[in-house]
Amino acid sequence: MNAQFIHTDKGRIHFLSWGQGDRLIIAFPGFSNSAALFEPIGTALQEQCTVVALDLPFHGRTQWQAEQYTRADVQDWIQAILTQFQKNHFEWMGFSLGGRIILSMVEFFPQELRAIHLIAPDGLATYRTFYPSLVPQFVRRGLLQSISRHPEKWLRLAQRLHDWRLLDHFSLIYIEKQLRTSIQTDRLFKTWLSLPNFPVSARHSRRILLQRKLPFSLSLGRRDKFIHTAAIRKWAKPIPHTQLHLFDQGHQLVNQELGVYFQQLLNED
Repeated sequence: MNAQFIHTDKGRIHFLSWGQGDRLIIAFPGFSNSAALFEPIGTALQEQCTVVALDLPFHGRTQWQAEQYTRADVQDWIQAILTQFQKNHFEWMGFSLGGRIILSMVEFFPQELRAIHLIAPDGLATYRTFYPSLVPQFVRRGLLQSISRHPEKWLRLAQRLHDWRLLDHFSLIYIEKQLRTSIQTDRLFKTWLSLPNFPVSARHSRRILLQRKLPFSLSLGRRDKFIHTAAIRKWAKPIPHTQLHLFDQGHQLVNQELGVYFQQLLNED
């Protein structure tokens, strides 16, 4: 495993890499995950692939000065990796938030992108995210400033909403975890500010996947509390070239079992 950086005018993107194979896989982790999440996959594929996993802005060792990031920034990172590893094409892998970024950019890289691997992707059928997605940017910035200054007040409010049965227990635990420190709060809201830059249309994404006929794998957990697995399976059903695999797990699918699955999947190509 090697650690390196991509240097941009907005900061440094940290990434890890495994292997030196001809097939380049660029992997984007989920929210609150670092590039090290993909170690089981990088280790499993290092004989046949080069796996490169990024720390997204506000995560891991990446140092990002701007308050958000965009699809143009992602394009720059991909091109930088292609140049650094002397590759002309790549396969894109994304877990959760990383999957959302890919779904938002399925029409990008018409020559370079050769396959897509989504793992419990956000953006298509994610629980508890519809109403927050409607909050305007200026309101999001105001909330960030208020919560950063008075996190204890917002934690008390969340507890009251839970007591009044207006907030479920799962969401309460999630909020308490994310507001535990100023670093976590900053990461949460700057990522939230970035999400409108990565819009996902289920119909558009499926249409592009059908048009481009890219090899497409979809890994889902039967017991996922974040992702509506049945709804994503229904979305993917009309895509004839989909490799769908269901794991008897929750949301955190990136592990050794998934690494073995991808090793077998790529060997079949």
